[in-house]
Amino acid sequence: MTAGMEMVVGMGYSVTVSDETRNYYKEALEIFIEYSDRHSQASTYINLGNVVLELEEFSEAKANYLQALQTFVDSKDKYHLDMVLSNLVPVQAASICGVTEEELKAMINNQP
Repeated sequence: MTAGMEMVVGMGYSVTVSDETRNYYKEALEIFIEYSDRHSQASTYINLGNVVLELEEFSEAKANYLQALQTFVDSKDKYHLDMVLSNLVPVQAASICGVTEEELKAMINNQP
């Protein structure tokens, strides 16, 4: 297993974030897509975005959050829109401001 970081998930549980974690979410996503479970697809996109954000892969995190956003908009799920927007805003803001992924990593890690 690839070394990773701890990420807190719902109900106070934590998981070690790694490439293996990302692969599990991708497998789950394939299943939800196969069975047309749009709500679970969107939730998995958010979780996958959170995982890759912890791995400091900001472009992939943004893509996953945007996919979740589109899914919630399509299904008119206003409750979950707030959740995805709160995750997307920092990543999108950095992109709009022209902050590179390296600069964003440094800011997150409190480096000059």
